[in-house]
Amino acid sequence: MTIETASTLNKDNKVSSPEEQVLSFHLKDQAYGVYIQNVKEIIKAPERISDYIDNPNVKGIISYRNGSLPIIDLINKIENYPTDNILDKSIIVIEKGEKLCGFLVEKVENIQQTTEKDITEVPRVIDDNASLGDKFVSKLLKRGDTIIPILDLQKMIG
Repeated sequence: MTIETASTLNKDNKVSSPEEQVLSFHLKDQAYGVYIQNVKEIIKAPERISDYIDNPNVKGIISYRNGSLPIIDLINKIENYPTDNILDKSIIVIEKGEKLCGFLVEKVENIQQTTEKDITEVPRVIDDNASLGDKFVSKLLKRGDTIIPILDLQKMIG
């Protein structure tokens, strides 16, 4: 699925920008989101990923278009739960300048339109032992009683 980042009309026929659209996905049992303006596309995980890289968070490399795409095991990196079986998983391809990187996730849910009142800042706790996931959470999306952390996946791309 290719993500269109052009502005779209919301239910009030007002233009909503890509910054107001959040792609939601799951890592284990937790919902997360990412702003779609840097999402290039979503692809189904292949049956096999070359795994010659000696890094527990980098799942490996796959063939992608006319080149290769490194795949970060986001489930392991954020939830500290290594992914052995990649069947039925998805890869969110993120673009940062000229660089592309794929992020392995359990399941992609949908693209949600948001407003300013839906998004809150992350309360910062002064703690040098903050989890790795906390370091990549940029905002929080509130949906009723549910809070969905919005990740800044570009921070993970070197």
